[in-house]
Amino acid sequence: MAAASRSLLLFSAGPLWLLSAVCCFWLWPWRAAAGHLAILGGLALLWSILLSVMYERQALAEPRLFVPALPGLAVVWACLRWRTAAHAREEGAEVRFEELASPAVQVLGLDRDGEWATPSNQREP
Repeated sequence: MAAASRSLLLFSAGPLWLLSAVCCFWLWPWRAAAGHLAILGGLALLWSILLSVMYERQALAEPRLFVPALPGLAVVWACLRWRTAAHAREEGAEVRFEELASPAVQVLGLDRDGEWATPSNQREP
């Protein structure tokens, strides 16, 4: 029931935020409107984080509340696994390894006696 009320709240708050955005940009200078909308978006994000924390604490207190999330996580896992397998079967697919970074120290090419290195006096390492 709580999830349904949260989704309804999201569907009611989203269009209201868009309507507010249109009105703000129509009535105010764009910088003031953008700042106002950024603050509203930040407050909405903070509010959703607080609700998520409350739900997580409740779920930790009652582990049976995790059970409804398991099928959703299984579907996400299956979709990601299918996508990865599909990309691996593509024609141009190749395994990429991490490349070595260029060294942080640049060699000047000087010999030990201070001469400039030329092809005739260079030593092999």
